[in-house]
Amino acid sequence: MDHAGRRPPRPAGHPRRRRAAAAVRGRLDAAARATIASLDPTPFFQKYGPTGNAWAIFKTYLDAAARLTADPIITKYTGRLAGADVFTTDNAFAMIESLRIDSGDLGPFGVR
Repeated sequence: MDHAGRRPPRPAGHPRRRRAAAAVRGRLDAAARATIASLDPTPFFQKYGPTGNAWAIFKTYLDAAARLTADPIITKYTGRLAGADVFTTDNAFAMIESLRIDSGDLGPFGVR
């Protein structure tokens, strides 16, 4: 009890939900690393490179990477974890960006 006789606040969420969320983060990290290692940028260069639109190359590559990362997680956790179908793609994009920046990649194509 605190000084006013009230109980201290408890962590949000049921322990089972917190464990599920932690599992999703772990799977998201592993999927993002696999996607970064395996997604070939060649089709994105072929589509947008001749026009000189570097922004389109990066945007479509990163959007595809986020989708590839998120899709298996969405399939597994929809109905089991609230918001999995709504927020996972955005979280996958953030995870990919974080991993790229942490590893020193200036672009999605291994440029350092």
